[in-house]
Amino acid sequence: NFMKISKRPLFKELCKIIGENHVHSWKTCDFWNRIKLLGIENNNVNYQCVYRLLQYLVQEHFLESNYSENGYAYTIYNETLRMSDFRINFCIEPLSPIHRLQLKNKSFDDHLSFMLEEINAYEDLKTSFPELQQEINDLIQLKKNKTLKLQAKQRAIDSLLKYISNKRSYGS
Repeated sequence: NFMKISKRPLFKELCKIIGENHVHSWKTCDFWNRIKLLGIENNNVNYQCVYRLLQYLVQEHFLESNYSENGYAYTIYNETLRMSDFRINFCIEPLSPIHRLQLKNKSFDDHLSFMLEEINAYEDLKTSFPELQQEINDLIQLKKNKTLKLQAKQRAIDSLLKYISNKRSYGS
């Protein structure tokens, strides 16, 4: 399935854009405008190719989207945790395992700050909607649990990187 998608028109260009950026609150035009900067002709066929690739990334859970009633041009895209796997497989030259671990950790960092911003937004909502306090607190707790899991994964990667570094330093 991945091999099929990697042969589709503009896949390489989209990978370049995704490899160089973190996708948070992007619309289709944000991807399209960056792809045009790579020298791709501005026409409807190319735009549709990009849109279909984005739909594939949503289907495969690399991106999540919030569809807008105003049409697909207003759909908002955010990357998921799986996007780091996509980057490792498609967007960059083959990397050493250490570099891939560092990349994964960077992805966790980005997601952590995104989730902490979301928790702050929920806290703000509590004052505006006191009648929804319980529901908002439930969501805050869910986000905090996800944050703890991410931090545990980060610590595991950090420990592994330190272990590898020490092992190489001391030649054990």
